[in-house]
Amino acid sequence: MHVDFNFIEKTQWHRRVNILIYFNKNWNEEYGGYLDLWDKDVKNCVGAFASIFNRACGFATSEISYHGVTPVRCPPGRARKSFAVYYYTKEAPAGWDGVKHSTVFKARPDEWLKGHLLMPAEDTLNSSKQAFRNLKKTVKTMIG
Repeated sequence: MHVDFNFIEKTQWHRRVNILIYFNKNWNEEYGGYLDLWDKDVKNCVGAFASIFNRACGFATSEISYHGVTPVRCPPGRARKSFAVYYYTKEAPAGWDGVKHSTVFKARPDEWLKGHLLMPAEDTLNSSKQAFRNLKKTVKTMIG
């Protein structure tokens, strides 16, 4: 599950809406690939939408619009096909606190190992890599 990044620094655009259109003819329910929408704490799924042909799903991109895709289990030769469009504005959303962020990931409630071990380990690794890059940049600046 994730919340999308909320701001593009280069263009100064705020991400506001996601729209997905599905192109899966004869998509069977057992293939999975549902778009799931979750509450702000990623405790309860509040909507699930099958990726059936010609369906359009849209939702506001916000700090609490957690969403994701259920595992896709289609047979060989089949694929989940969708077209995604994102709407941006120069104006900030109402109530925006000014905090810019990249995509934020959270595990589903049934993903204990992922949420309590794998994702925190990945966050620690990424933080360490960033700290090392910053240190390297500082040393290069000092050396000349």
